[in-house]
Amino acid sequence: MEPALAPAATVRAGQPVRPGTAARVAILLFVVAEAGRLMADADTQERLAWYAGLMGLFTLLFVLVLWRPLPPGLGQHAYLGFQSILILAMLVPDPGLDSITGLFIPLAFQAAVFFAGPTLWGWVAAMAMLTVVPLVLLRGLLEGLALALSPIAGIIAVPTLMIVHRQAEAARAGSQA
Repeated sequence: MEPALAPAATVRAGQPVRPGTAARVAILLFVVAEAGRLMADADTQERLAWYAGLMGLFTLLFVLVLWRPLPPGLGQHAYLGFQSILILAMLVPDPGLDSITGLFIPLAFQAAVFFAGPTLWGWVAAMAMLTVVPLVLLRGLLEGLALALSPIAGIIAVPTLMIVHRQAEAARAGSQA
């Protein structure tokens, strides 16, 4: 059975995480669930073509990059920036659809696949800000903060758990050696 993340022997400290098949399938299921939720929401029916088009593009790009990662460089930053813009474009027409900010969680997963260290945490901070600022501007301070807390927790937790898993695998491999 394949581990959720790649064995520690293939991952060095300070390197991005290499997710295994189980982790990729789990995060893909999350994206599919968010897409289904968005398409079934009564509030999206009026602009269904808008939401379906943006969500379809987000999902297509996400799947392509999930299974065939981008080479290191500016393309990874451009990809994360473009996907962030798609998320915000889905949020602005109806700020009542605050669940859209949950799409930053799988994007944080991909940031952990692309980057390590300060670059990873810079993207995590940017995604957290892109979650809270629009919600505060569109819904008001208290409601916006309240709605942003769960997505922000996921944005921080997913890369953290990936790193902790990698460290545990490295420790296990070291003790076996």
